[in-house]
Amino acid sequence: MFKFLVAAFVLLPLQCAAAKAPSRICVDKVKALCGARTVTTCFVYSSSWQSVDERCLQDVELMIELEKTGPRRPAR
Repeated sequence: MFKFLVAAFVLLPLQCAAAKAPSRICVDKVKALCGARTVTTCFVYSSSWQSVDERCLQDVELMIELEKTGPRRPAR
């Protein structure tokens, strides 16, 4: 049991860090949809949300959040 908890404690931050980057496919789809507008501006309109593949919705939310906060940089 202890080994499982240690493994989960060590691997969880690695999985979370990997989840902090939107997929390239979704980024390309959003760029094609939004053009020169920022993702935040583009997705103010509900029609933009309806134009995105369901599998990219979380990535779009992440792109909007990254625009607001800036990319996270690993601590050194």
